[in-house]
Amino acid sequence: MATVEKLGTRDERLPKAAMGVLSLLMLISFLTRAVLLGMAGHGNVPFSAWPRVFLLGAWFDLLVAMATVSPLLLLAALALDWWRLSRFYAVMRFLTLWGICLGVLFAAVAEVTFW
Repeated sequence: MATVEKLGTRDERLPKAAMGVLSLLMLISFLTRAVLLGMAGHGNVPFSAWPRVFLLGAWFDLLVAMATVSPLLLLAALALDWWRLSRFYAVMRFLTLWGICLGVLFAAVAEVTFW
């Protein structure tokens, strides 16, 4: 029974980490959109259009975030128990999640830079 409990605690880490990455992606996207709207100014984008811009942007960002994290979650669902408990899997999971975060930050900086 101890093995089952250990598997349960290890398996719960990835979905929690994926939710954290999804949240971080949504936050960075929201901040990027706010900065870009501020840079565009009130003359180009009236304040009355801002709620629509943020809602449509949030919808698009949610879809992109789910598509970004879904392969990692699918891999976790299909991985064998012995592989999921290995150190290699833990390191690869960590590097993949950090890679996603760095990619999102890179995209945000690029959007602001080349706006």
